[in-house]
Amino acid sequence: MKRVGLVTAALVAAVAVWAWSLPPKRLVLTSDWSDGTVRGMLHVHSRLSDGMGTADEIAAAASRAGLQFVVLTDHGDATRPPDPPSYRSGVLVLDAVEISTRGGHYVALGLPQSPYPLGGAAGDVVEDVRRMGGFGIAAHP
Repeated sequence: MKRVGLVTAALVAAVAVWAWSLPPKRLVLTSDWSDGTVRGMLHVHSRLSDGMGTADEIAAAASRAGLQFVVLTDHGDATRPPDPPSYRSGVLVLDAVEISTRGGHYVALGLPQSPYPLGGAAGDVVEDVRRMGGFGIAAHP
């Protein structure tokens, strides 16, 4: 009898651990977006760095998700010429760059091709991006 109780307790514990480890129920956010919100993603990597999709594949997925824009932020030093803004699958695709600094990653948008690699001290990268006419934000504060 004692053995049956132990086996039952072990099974109950195993089921409880299993149930607790399940992902939460999927939450679907609903909105009519009547407030003028522009839906998009600011920090997406493509196959050009450590992402998995091409710009076209990412735009198609964004379109299916109801997004209006995607900012591709592949890792780099800003020496690659950025692709011009384009609409793909009805989604505005902007090409930016995620620059590694000693203080973390910095996303630069609207930046022309840099004549020299950007990196190093965070303050220097911020100043370089500003001086070249770009706009930057901390990638993952």
